Amino acid sequence: MKLFLLCMLFNLACFLSSAQSLIHAHNDYQKPEPLTNALRNKVFSIEADIYLSDNRLLVAHAKKELATAPTLDSLYLMPIIELFRRYNGAISEDSSYSPVLMIDIKENGEAAIAQLIRLASQHRSVFDRSINAKPVQLLISGDRGAPST
Repeated sequence: MKLFLLCMLFNLACFLSSAQSLIHAHNDYQKPEPLTNALRNKVFSIEADIYLSDNRLLVAHAKKELATAPTLDSLYLMPIIELFRRYNGAISEDSSYSPVLMIDIKENGEAAIAQLIRLASQHRSVFDRSINAKPVQLLISGDRGAPST
């Protein structure tokens, strides 16, 4: 019986040590090292709030921040794409690591999603599971437009 319990404890420890932590980087763009720190800590999901303004997806928590807000492309998408180039189809040296980029759309959901699709579709090997088994998954929250009937 002791051997059985010891084996079960060992198996549980092995499983837990190999599982990805479910850490969420809330409003990651407000941190001192957006994206970089989140990836260093292998977070499960990275959150970026966005507004569509002049056909650009701007990363900001409130409208009053839009004048100085970086684009989603410059703060997240292009650095992620560059990491996939550097690590041959993965976001880091750990090829099993696959975070989620949670994009919280603040308003104009349908138009923002259309712009996001335009940007991401240019880099399907980074964001599309049908091409890459370990992409960065884009998860949309917030304003997604009117529901279809």
